[in-house]
Order: sequence, then structure tokens, then C-alpha cells
Amino acid sequence: MSTALSILLLEDDPSSIRLFDRKIQSAPVEMTAKDVRNKEAFLRELESPRFDCIVLDYTLPDINGIEALRLVKEHAPGTPTIIYTGSVGEEKAVECMKEGASEFLLKTNSIRLVPAILSVVRQKRDRVARERAEEEKRQSDARFSALAEMSVAVIVIYQGERFTYVNSALKQITGYTEDELLHMKFWELVHPDSREMVHQRGLARQRNEEVPTRYEFKIITKDGKERWVDFAASAIQYEGIPAALGIAFDVTDRKRIEEQLQASELRYRMLFKTNPHPMWLYDVDTLQFLEVNDAAIHFYGYSREEFLSMSIKDIRPEEDVKDLMRHLQQAAENDGFDEAGVWRHRKKNGKLVDVEIISHTLEFSGHKAKMILVTEIKKPKRAKKKKK
Repeated sequence: MSTALSILLLEDDPSSIRLFDRKIQSAPVEMTAKDVRNKEAFLRELESPRFDCIVLDYTLPDINGIEALRLVKEHAPGTPTIIYTGSVGEEKAVECMKEGASEFLLKTNSIRLVPAILSVVRQKRDRVARERAEEEKRQSDARFSALAEMSVAVIVIYQGERFTYVNSALKQITGYTEDELLHMKFWELVHPDSREMVHQRGLARQRNEEVPTRYEFKIITKDGKERWVDFAASAIQYEGIPAALGIAFDVTDRKRIEEQLQASELRYRMLFKTNPHPMWLYDVDTLQFLEVNDAAIHFYGYSREEFLSMSIKDIRPEEDVKDLMRHLQQAAENDGFDEAGVWRHRKKNGKLVDVEIISHTLEFSGHKAKMILVTEIKKPKRAKKKKK
């Protein structure tokens, strides 16, 4: 703890204030104290909370410790608060802790004052850092989940022998519910011909041993049918524990065709940056691009830096912008998936192309954003386009 600490002291006894000042001067970090001696002055300071810690005497002429704690809870919630007082009964001490006091100290035990201040401030800072990290993880998980649920490919995470995440595609292919899958070992879906191979490679991958990253095998669905999947996986850390991320396509139909035509292996890329379809995220309020994948850069001809300096209006013909704004206004309350229909987009070279748009609302780096998946229409649909 290297930064200076600011402390608000509610105390009306001058000798106690002088003793408090001497104590904090001996602290291993810089501490500054603002002392107030009555309820009015205390409330005035709480109106613009800026203190790392609040220290309260329990008994003052116009306010007691319980009332002061309630005022802190109302005006400066979350601020570490220490009751530092003379002789008070055990019942009052318990009541103070129930009202939110971080620590209860008697003035006769003043040697503990500085360590107590450092301790409660450190706990507050650790809690804030932990909550910030948890919120960042929540946003990251939401982006991953939104992308995974848009995917036609199976996306799973497994740790040890069990699934910890499965997307909708796996439920659709196998016929199992999410709860059933999360209670299964990852290799139990695999056909007996390949089960041991998949089992051992899956465990070895989590030990960072060198194993093939991509292979094909059959799975058994809930109703006993066999289906082929083209599976790729890599080792990851999930919540600080070794795990594996697996991506699979249902290639049953392709396998059947290969038996007759010896068709070439189906290749694919998944998730955002490597998705073969152009994808991007834009800010719902400003319409500025927030991120684009490589396929979008290749398809439209703009560099990543150019995209991030543009808005989604910049890739539309000028005459289509009014329709775009109209659609965005109508869809403003739609926070789920939106099949926006077929639209015209303009590439960097000026060429107009027809594309089909699918979007999903999510939070991205503090922005309310839309994730867009673009499919080029070689032969434009004749159905009436949805109005923007």
C-alpha cells in the first residue's frame, strides 16, 4: 500500500485528537486526517465522500456510533469504518458490527489503531479489485457466449473429464439437454471405435502434451444414431485451471458424400477473428466500429485502422443511410438476435455487394454493442427487404 490515505475522524475530545494524530504519523504509509467534532460537520464531510477510512468515537453530545454508522451507510457506502472509543459494553460493540463497522477498537488499545486502518483499507481495495476483475470476466464470458451461440459449430470447454460449457449446437446434434451434458464425461458421447483415443488425447492436451489438434470421429446421439464430427481443440486456462476448448462441425452429410465422391476435407475457422464470414462489433450509440475480423478486412478492402475510424454508415451507399437509421430506431429495444435481412454494402473500391445481416446485442469494453455476422448474397433474394 504505497499511496497516501485520507481519514475522516469524528471525535470531540482534543486530547484524543492529538493522540490520534501522533499515532498516524508513525504509520508506515502517509496518512492525513480531517477531524470533525459534531454531527453537522460530519454530515458536511460525508456529502462529498473522498476518504479511504472513517474513524468514529462512539459517544458525542449530538450523535452516537450507531447513528454515525447509519449515516456512513447512507452517504458513503462501502467506506471502511472503525469504531475507536472508550469503554463500551459488549452489547453495543456487537450492535456496531451489525450496523457495518469494519473494526471495533478501545482507546486503551491504541497500539492496534494504525494496523487496523491499514487492514480495513487493504480489504476494501482488494474487494474492489476482485469485483472489477469479476466484472471484466463476466463481460468476456458474455462475448464468448454470444459468439458461441451464434455459431453453427459445436463449441465446448472441458476440464478433467467433464464438460464445463456446451453451446446450443451440441444440444441440437446430440439430443441431450444442457444439464445432461454437463453431468457427462466428455468422451462418453464418442463412438466405441474412437472413445479411448478421444479420452486419452483430451487428458493429454490438458497436461500440455503434444497431441493432434484436429481429427474426426463418430459420436452417439441420445437416440442411438451415429454422427460424424470434425473436431479441433487446444489447451487453455479456464478460471485458472487447465482445460481444453473444443470446436466441432457435424460432418455426417459430408462423410456420406465422401464415401461416394472422395470429397476433400471440410475446413473451417471458428469464433471471431478466424471466422470465414465478415464479422464486426459496433457501438449502438455512436455507430462506430469497435472491432472487425480478418474476413471483414479481406472482404471490404479496408485496413483494421481504417475500419476503426469509420461508422457503419460509411459502408452503405448514401441513398441507403436513411433506411438504415430507420431500421436501427425500430430495432432499438431488441436486445437479442435480429435477422435484419438483405442490404447493400459498399467496398473500399466502390463496388456494391448484397449481403445478409444477422446481429446480436452485447456489452463490449464498456459499450452497448451489436455483433454482426455478414453473408454475401451471390444471387440476391427476391423477398421484400425488411425496412430499416
